[in-house]
Amino acid sequence: MKKLIGLISIAVILIAVSSNAQVILSWEFSGNSGITPDPETADFFGTNISSTSPSGALTRGSGIVGASNTDGFSSNNWSTSGVSSLSEAITAGDYYSFSIGPEAGFSINLSALDINFQTTGSGPDSWGLFSSLDSFSSAVDTFTLDGASATINLDVSDSSFDTLTSTVEFRLAGFGATGSTGAARFNGSGSDIVFSGLTSAIPEPSTYTLIFGGLALGLVAWRKRRKLAEAV
Repeated sequence: MKKLIGLISIAVILIAVSSNAQVILSWEFSGNSGITPDPETADFFGTNISSTSPSGALTRGSGIVGASNTDGFSSNNWSTSGVSSLSEAITAGDYYSFSIGPEAGFSINLSALDINFQTTGSGPDSWGLFSSLDSFSSAVDTFTLDGASATINLDVSDSSFDTLTSTVEFRLAGFGATGSTGAARFNGSGSDIVFSGLTSAIPEPSTYTLIFGGLALGLVAWRKRRKLAEAV
């Protein structure tokens, strides 16, 4: 039985991922003028996070344009009519897009997405985060921000963001602008878009075969010893 427990313990160690999430991708806009060309490349790529675009690329949707802002990534021209929902904002191109993906042979387990965000009084006040995993059909998380600055903690801990093996695109869509010059931007102290989570190597098929083969042998040996003990 002890041998079986030992084999199981080894399997757990080999397969499990550490529970200590860390920053794995981030953008920091200190020194930016706000009107930066698309795409804006992330400033920090964690270990085993792909730096090949689109992973690490921040872009504007087709409905918005760059706007001046010190130390930020800003946009205006958000729709003031014809858009009254998050899904309509996605269709209108009123969103920011940013992507994250692992290097070959690795997977990502996302735990958090934190953004330093700011809107002007005539900018959008209703926001939603969408992902390419469901073709941007339903919001992962939502929030409101009306003419203010805040650090927004978006929940990406759903199981659908566990064990990501390819690049995922996120879109932050907004609606509710009352003027074409109303702006919404990433701006604040420190890194302005931060993904936290873990990366881990994807075990080769032979590794799984070795692990589960060892478990099977251990189980057979334990059953034989148990039968012998019962026969005595």
